[in-house]
Amino acid sequence: ASKRSEPWFDESEDQNLYFSLVEADADEPLLKSALLRRAMKAVRQWTHLQDAQAALQTLHRNGSIGDDLWAQFQVAAKESEAEFREIVAEAETFKEGWSKVRKNSDGGIKEEETGGAVELVANETLKEMHVQAEEEAAVLERQTRRMEDLEGVENKSSPTMKGK
Repeated sequence: ASKRSEPWFDESEDQNLYFSLVEADADEPLLKSALLRRAMKAVRQWTHLQDAQAALQTLHRNGSIGDDLWAQFQVAAKESEAEFREIVAEAETFKEGWSKVRKNSDGGIKEEETGGAVELVANETLKEMHVQAEEEAAVLERQTRRMEDLEGVENKSSPTMKGK
């Protein structure tokens, strides 16, 4: 009987959220934000895999870990690469050139001069969040003034209690 191996990482809530928003036809700023979260999680997972690879390879060669664990790790590495390709493709749907990233000689990811997908998505999202926060602050300020005006009218129209 074949033993089914467990996934290296838990199911990605960020990936599920992104796909749910795509299916719901959410607005672009929300999609960009969700894609950024998805990309950040993918980077963290990729970094974890890179950090663990040499040690696991040595342990596998020495027989300290079994073939099943080594196979799980290799599957996770392939899934991580596929996730990066998918994120790059999604980033390109927002703006051509957002996915221009390459690996450094040390294996790290470096953005090209045209900009990296994660940074561009982050900058756009932060700008949009700032604008939205300013708009919400203005609405809140107007509502506060209106409430103060209404309280002033109520205080003027209500009789005050004098004496007993």
